Amino acid sequence: MATDAVQMRWCLRGEKEVLEMAASLGVPVAHVIGCLQMFWSWADEHLAKSQGEASIPCSQVDEIVQLPGFAVALQEVGWLDSKDVGLAVPGYSIYMGRSKPHRRTPPKPNEERVITGLVKDNVNAVIAHYKTYHPRARPGTKEKELIAARFRDGYSVDDLTQAIDGCHKSAFHCGDNDRGAKYQSLSLIVRDSAHVLNFIELSRPKKRRVQQSEGQRKFSAALGLVRKMRRAGKTDEEIGQELIKRGLSADGSW
Repeated sequence: MATDAVQMRWCLRGEKEVLEMAASLGVPVAHVIGCLQMFWSWADEHLAKSQGEASIPCSQVDEIVQLPGFAVALQEVGWLDSKDVGLAVPGYSIYMGRSKPHRRTPPKPNEERVITGLVKDNVNAVIAHYKTYHPRARPGTKEKELIAARFRDGYSVDDLTQAIDGCHKSAFHCGDNDRGAKYQSLSLIVRDSAHVLNFIELSRPKKRRVQQSEGQRKFSAALGLVRKMRRAGKTDEEIGQELIKRGLSADGSW
């Protein structure tokens, strides 16, 4: 009975990266998962000594799984790096290596990672702003990791505090919804880049539409009609008659 194994999450079919690869390659999700199994098995067997690096072109990955474009798709989602000497598989030492007993155990979800220096100060600044809305809140490791991850995405302290403001300006998130529930957790606000961007937009004041006067409205309508009829080859007399007919001009002039 074989003792070697390659770790694969059971929820791969729902992973954002897998879905993106399937869309990029134009193949079913199951096909992508099968190719991932083939590639990771090959890497586990051949790249143990080099800790996930190989002096082969990325294009050879396509040949291994018999799917053109697979290597590029892997790189686009961050599951393959192109090096000067070939390729590298990120996280190899954690998830692979044929000698399973010697594999490092991946960090547990509740295991606090060290956040130090300026990043720690910035994380604390974001939490402090959130607590102006929720003084009794006690954000933990999960929230701190999510905030640090958004900094790695390129967001600033101002961006994240603005996102917090946006969430608390949203009627829906403040309880004006069919459940009457508030959705204002810090983990929701900084869950990913899409949530941050959405809440930043909600923080910005809505532009008020400037209402046109009756005269401006008629002028705009007349101008649009004149342009349309000229493109249709109508004469000035025909245009004037149409303007009078529609009540956009008293004498057919414009």
